[in-house]
Amino acid sequence: MKYGHLTPIILLFLMYMVITDAKKQLNKILMQYKGTDKDAKSIGQDLGLEFDQSVLEDFYTFLDTHDEQLKQSDLDKKVRELSDRKLKSLQIEKRIKHDIKAVTINDADWGNQWHYRTTQSPSMNVYNAWDKGFTGSGITIGIVDDGVEFDHSDLAANYVSSYSYDFIDDVSNGDHKDVSETHGTNCAGVAAAVKNTDCVIGAAYDASIASLRILGNQGATASEEAMALTYKLQNIDVYSNSWGPSDAGTDFYDINTIHVKAFEKGVTQGRGGLGAIYTWASGNGGWNHDDCNADGYAKSIYTIAVAAMSETTSYTWYSEKCSAILTAAYSGDVPNQQIATTAANDTCVSTFSGTSSACPVASGIIAQTLHANSSLTWRDIQHMIVETSVSSGLHANITVSTNGAGKQFSQYFGFGLIDAEGMVDTAATWSTVPSYTTCTYPKSTVDRTTFHTTITETYEADNCYITYLEWVEVTLKYAGYYRGDIQVDLQSPLSTTSTIFSRRALDLNDLSSEVETTFMSVHFWGEDPNGTWTLSLSDESPWADTDMKLDFWQLKFYGTMTDPLSGTPAAGSLGGSCSTSDDCMSVTDGGCLLDGKICVECNTNYRVVNSFCVQDGWTNGYCDGSISCVFSTDECIDNVCKVPEDESSSDNTGVIVGAVLGGAAGLALIGGGSFFMYKKFSTPKGRVGPVSDQPTNTQYRASDHPQPHQQQQVQQDGGFNNEPPPSYNDSSGGAHPV
Repeated sequence: MKYGHLTPIILLFLMYMVITDAKKQLNKILMQYKGTDKDAKSIGQDLGLEFDQSVLEDFYTFLDTHDEQLKQSDLDKKVRELSDRKLKSLQIEKRIKHDIKAVTINDADWGNQWHYRTTQSPSMNVYNAWDKGFTGSGITIGIVDDGVEFDHSDLAANYVSSYSYDFIDDVSNGDHKDVSETHGTNCAGVAAAVKNTDCVIGAAYDASIASLRILGNQGATASEEAMALTYKLQNIDVYSNSWGPSDAGTDFYDINTIHVKAFEKGVTQGRGGLGAIYTWASGNGGWNHDDCNADGYAKSIYTIAVAAMSETTSYTWYSEKCSAILTAAYSGDVPNQQIATTAANDTCVSTFSGTSSACPVASGIIAQTLHANSSLTWRDIQHMIVETSVSSGLHANITVSTNGAGKQFSQYFGFGLIDAEGMVDTAATWSTVPSYTTCTYPKSTVDRTTFHTTITETYEADNCYITYLEWVEVTLKYAGYYRGDIQVDLQSPLSTTSTIFSRRALDLNDLSSEVETTFMSVHFWGEDPNGTWTLSLSDESPWADTDMKLDFWQLKFYGTMTDPLSGTPAAGSLGGSCSTSDDCMSVTDGGCLLDGKICVECNTNYRVVNSFCVQDGWTNGYCDGSISCVFSTDECIDNVCKVPEDESSSDNTGVIVGAVLGGAAGLALIGGGSFFMYKKFSTPKGRVGPVSDQPTNTQYRASDHPQPHQQQQVQQDGGFNNEPPPSYNDSSGGAHPV
């Protein structure tokens, strides 16, 4: 080629492309630094790194411009050599492919949007919500996916380019970048396709659509995911995520510290402090016997895990079950009807399915609900789903249980089928729920190994101010000769039993593959947690006995002191807001939980210390010769349990803005604003640590998987492949729309 024939503009463009391409080849380094931006940049410069951008508070990315790029071992060595307590980690970012969670089965005779019709029983009552005027107007749904075709005839009128971004290529264009990509456009149509003469109609057909692209052939990093989940927090109301880790049913995928930080920022700062709403496809690993409590995104308290319900009201052949699922929405199944929606190249399809399809249905219904009442908080939405979802009239193969608070739930569908009409009707008169508190108990060491004998352990949870539970988390470290044969159950003081982890037949890891992880359950919603809790590990293998080992377990409760359905108590009253204990004079023995701004009866092993109510022996609580500090990281200094300076700045101790210690083992108040809590972070085995930026494999959660009679072969081939940090479930190994 003779460059002399090219115009100067073309030459400049080619030079730009070469420079841009070279820049893309550089390693990106994620730094967690608890200091000033200036100092973080200075450290990066001293290490020969080029500053890239600030991601979240305390997190920065740099480019490695060395001729011979640094290895992770080099970075670890430099962290040790610097001995700067504020420098928590340096991690080479990796792009991870996730799986799409949609099911696309080629059934050409679809015809109608059966899932939105009132003739489907039970009905999601989307049409009835439309009929009452709630169409999602004024609400924005962010489709966190592989892009959205912005000029699609059935999406263009609702698409907002200024709210959209491609975090993989770092450009403002949120469109698809590859001819194989269509999943995000599929999801967008389900949630918010325009009401016109084209294609389909979305659940929230007047809502705006933003495209946040993090799925692609090369995958995304944890920092890119975090930026997408916190992008335009004052403009985007609902972040719809139809992707997640691999659904192979063999491993555990806990999210990283930066993901948790992103969620916390979203629920505290999003929507003007009301909190962003995060919906998540629960996963398509049902055919692999997977359990969505192995998915760190779906089991987060900050997300709404959405399962897929078949037209027959049974579970679909691909949908996972777990105790973290809050609700379900209709989706496609074999041999039943599929979902019609928009597709790339200005086309429509009638073959969309999977939990990838169920998730944007829920997102659209939440947008309808926010249209009815835009003042609802992120927790209001979760409570409304619990109160209005339908668990009656379901298929006979769905076991529905009733918990100690009278709420019906199932392992497959949480509290049942989401009900748009029930949500918008309730929204009009809904009272904001009170701020929640937490009770975190010390680890209960077991160190026990058995052979085919159930391990049963109890824990007496007391002195917890919570009387109305929301989420329960159980952290445990365990192993098995065939780990997948172990089922983990938790029973509450009110005798409600929740299977917090089911048997996974394909998880053949042995006793050497010990795992430390946290499971979450919503099945105890509304119960009082005080009393005896029972944890059981049982061997559920149908053909062979297995060894089981439990090292320890730990309970954490989230909930409110007062009935959340009665709204927020008046300031200064029991459960109401406060600034110091002086504000709680109307409460008998009243005290204000430390930095929690909630009035409690400060007695029975509690007392006011430095103007706040704290439990004796807990961090910031009273101590003396007879009252010792509960946590090993605390020391009794001036009759107060404190974290010594050297410990408080160490890598495994973090300050979580928004919580307050006090309560049976770390009771904390978490409100819509800020809160404060010292928390000991434990690093699960096999992970880099609390600030690791190595996301797990994720997949699109669309069901392009083989039909049931083909499953055995695919399992032998290794199951679904994962796509970029957001991901699709796809047996073919690619990313697919939900």
